Amino acid sequence: MSKSSNLKIRQRILEQGKRRNFIASLKNKPLKKGSSKKEQPIKGDLGNVLDYKNTTLLRRHISTQGRILPRRVTGLTAKQQRQLAKSVKRARQMCLVAIVRRRGGQK
Repeated sequence: MSKSSNLKIRQRILEQGKRRNFIASLKNKPLKKGSSKKEQPIKGDLGNVLDYKNTTLLRRHISTQGRILPRRVTGLTAKQQRQLAKSVKRARQMCLVAIVRRRGGQK
């Protein structure tokens, strides 16, 4: 056998080994990243935390367009999401948080 054929065989063996390692590493990792339970971002007494006066917290849960982010994005429980929506609406009425404005011509 010549040196070039030996090099080709060695390269082929190395490539197969890399592929095997890559496939083995994929099998060890979980397929779905979002399958585990999310941690609740807001802990403690909800009455004090989710308040219409706490504008810094409310702005974190509002999109750039002024819409309330959905529960799957915020990671809140259903009860917390309802309380958040209520406090955002109260803050909008008191002009503490920006209100969504429609562009001209749209109704």
